[in-house]
Amino acid sequence: MKMLLILFLGMLNVSASTHEFYVGMTEIRYSENSQSYQITLKLFTDDLENAIYKASGDSLNLGNPKELPQSDNLISNYLRKHLSLEDGNENPLTLNDVGRETELDVTWIYFESQEMKPQDALRIKNDIFMEMHPEQTHIVNLIQKGITTSTLLHSAKTEALLKP
Repeated sequence: MKMLLILFLGMLNVSASTHEFYVGMTEIRYSENSQSYQITLKLFTDDLENAIYKASGDSLNLGNPKELPQSDNLISNYLRKHLSLEDGNENPLTLNDVGRETELDVTWIYFESQEMKPQDALRIKNDIFMEMHPEQTHIVNLIQKGITTSTLLHSAKTEALLKP
């Protein structure tokens, strides 16, 4: 029993300090109410903090009383360099910051596009964290008119055309 407790505590320590897989989630959902695309990113907090630190030298301390006041700006600037969306005619979508929620291991980030009609196709480029982790993968889901279209992005394929 004592050995199981030691193993369990060891696993908790490892999982809280690092993770062995690099996966992010991007959901793009068309909202009929707001006539816009709502984008949700789910990212590991430690990877986000490391990426910002490598890009700017700033330690964010997300979800901590010592969190930098400019954290949201630093995150937004980083993400705008590594995430973009275009309509089917290759016109870029404007991504407006909506907010962020930081949990223990995961940070949720929210954007919203300008008002627009639902598109027949969207192109996404997402290479978030790939400069640090070539094995990084992003699961991308486009949800529009009740149809979900999914793809995986990785270092050999950082963009995709999604057609609902």
